[in-house]
Amino acid sequence: MGGLGYSHHALIGPIVYNGDVNQTFEGDNNVLIMQTAKFLMKATPDTPTCGFLNQETVTVSDSVDRELLLKLIRLRAKEHINTNKLVLTQNPNLWDELQGIHMRETTDAYYHVYAIE
Repeated sequence: MGGLGYSHHALIGPIVYNGDVNQTFEGDNNVLIMQTAKFLMKATPDTPTCGFLNQETVTVSDSVDRELLLKLIRLRAKEHINTNKLVLTQNPNLWDELQGIHMRETTDAYYHVYAIE
């Protein structure tokens, strides 16, 4: 880490260099996003870890607590998945165009449900 004031013995250099390579090696992050997106586009409420697709909307009378937050996070994921499924059903050739922002947001929403539950 020449000139940045870090000691070679702290091993910060190898950690930084290896971290950059691990993130970009063969596009791991994009591959994982696309694999998860394909899984989600085929998912039904009966699919393991996708039971939230059965969830109904949240009402205003619900109090703000952990359960309400879980409902909102599940509803967000459900809406992302269903919206992208509808778009892909209407035009299957859009898969390559949706890979960027739309599928990233969808997989992030699913991850939030999975991580919080």
